[in-house]
Amino acid sequence: MVPLANLGRDFPAAGFDRGCMVSFTATTATGGRPSDCTFGDLSAPRTLVLFGDSNADMWIAAFDSLGRSMHFRVELLARASCQLPDLDLWNPALHAPGTACTAFRNWAFSEIARIHPFATVMADYEYGLRWDYHDQLVPTDVAAAGLSETVRKVAAHSGIAVMLDVAPAVFRDPAQCLHVNSESVQSCASPLVCLSAAGRQSTECAFDPATGRSWAMVERLGPVVHSGGGTLVEINSLFCTSRGCPPIVAGMVVNYDIRHITMHYSLYVTHVLASLLDAHGVALTAPSG
Repeated sequence: MVPLANLGRDFPAAGFDRGCMVSFTATTATGGRPSDCTFGDLSAPRTLVLFGDSNADMWIAAFDSLGRSMHFRVELLARASCQLPDLDLWNPALHAPGTACTAFRNWAFSEIARIHPFATVMADYEYGLRWDYHDQLVPTDVAAAGLSETVRKVAAHSGIAVMLDVAPAVFRDPAQCLHVNSESVQSCASPLVCLSAAGRQSTECAFDPATGRSWAMVERLGPVVHSGGGTLVEINSLFCTSRGCPPIVAGMVVNYDIRHITMHYSLYVTHVLASLLDAHGVALTAPSG
């Protein structure tokens, strides 16, 4: 098990370490991103694109492993804190218009059109609230239309376009909670009731208002992705059983923080993730002949 003191270094940052996940502080679309951000089997003729923010980058270790074993290349197109909806959005981290994020998204669209991947897998941390270049709240229907437009542009140049659902909500900082509750780690588990629509009305399923996230956004994610011609891949089964969503599995801490999973856990669920993708039409194994 990774010691809690080292949990902050268990972020699956293969993309970040190589400079392939563009920093949210970069003032240009791709910042100092190197030209080669390809993972997996570098000699394979087939390419899968992994596109999004740090929630895309947190899966790169798993996709790198899958690409090596199933013989496909993985191109990472990721920028931290850059949300997927095709809208001019405020950058809350910089307290300024997110012009560089908009430019990055447009660059990613052109890269996907150039690559023509057999699949594009999208992932970001889905906030419930978004703000425009003037720091004004974006209406929910406009935000939904922006995400649908992104999916449409991706699907137009991909064999298949899918979006990974957000991981089950974590309502307390994992390291802090596990440290305080070292003798009763199950008290740090994500409540199973929060996976059901009915349970989301309870106080234990309430998001921190500071995240701007809401259950309403989570619940309409599937229809929005579908409207753009993509498919939402629900991933609760990677984290939860009928008994709950434990914070530690097989000696590994599941979450790095409330928004990201750890590198070790992403690798642990690699083959289950592959099965989920296959069930949603993403054929990772190259067709014979």
